[in-house]
Amino acid sequence: MARVSAGGRLHFGFCNLSLSHERLYGALGVALAEPRVTVTATPADEVHVSIATDDTNADGLEGGTVSSWTPGDDTVDALRADVRSYATVAADRLGVPGVSVTIESSLPRHAGLGSGTQLAATTLAAVARAYDRQP
Repeated sequence: MARVSAGGRLHFGFCNLSLSHERLYGALGVALAEPRVTVTATPADEVHVSIATDDTNADGLEGGTVSSWTPGDDTVDALRADVRSYATVAADRLGVPGVSVTIESSLPRHAGLGSGTQLAATTLAAVARAYDRQP
């Protein structure tokens, strides 16, 4: 099993720093220790995604609540769909049959924490590591 975790990032961006250029963009980002996105991955015959819950065997929300996850405006189905997409791309690129990914924690969407980028990066790295490949 491979476990990968990454902290959120604060984004600071300034559009058009120089009025002499039409689309000049400058930005700065700061890495955070918390909150974090954490996923685990194990080799499998197909792509399977689950979300760790407080009282079940990490197979969705039935009978439990997502532990260590602040959903914001995110839905469990959207989170699962995003990770399934990232894991499918990783499996295809690595030429492996599939992977079982468990989302242990995630970042709220559209909160300026880089949730999509961090979720994609951790998922892709976990899939690669599950198959002893370099991410």
